Amino acid sequence: MDELKIRMERHRRAICIFVFAFMVFINCCGFPLYNLNKEWPLTLVALNLYTAVASAAILGRMLRWLFGKTKAWLMTLATVAFSCVGLACRFLLECGEVSNTYNFTLPNVVLHVVAFSVLVFVFWAAREKEQ
Repeated sequence: MDELKIRMERHRRAICIFVFAFMVFINCCGFPLYNLNKEWPLTLVALNLYTAVASAAILGRMLRWLFGKTKAWLMTLATVAFSCVGLACRFLLECGEVSNTYNFTLPNVVLHVVAFSVLVFVFWAAREKEQ
């Protein structure tokens, strides 16, 4: 276990890049968490929510290791910023498609960013109690 901690400290920058790239990827592919404008099948909603919660758990634990327990505001700001980058990537990916008209509404975007950021923060705070 000590060897793993040493390797993680040695490659801290690479892990940081991976964590933020994963956050962008999840927000790009998992948007919207729940579409308020169009009815989706229940299985699709369940799969999307499960993916978001599992990803938030992983990211919350990794951000806890990267930022520590004293920088909650920095972790929250990074989560919101990289969530918005992921949404921008999704918008550009589907540029010109009809799905952008009903996916990228203000309620869907706000719900996604707030819910994902809260999930990451909850798992970040839960990790704090374990240590």
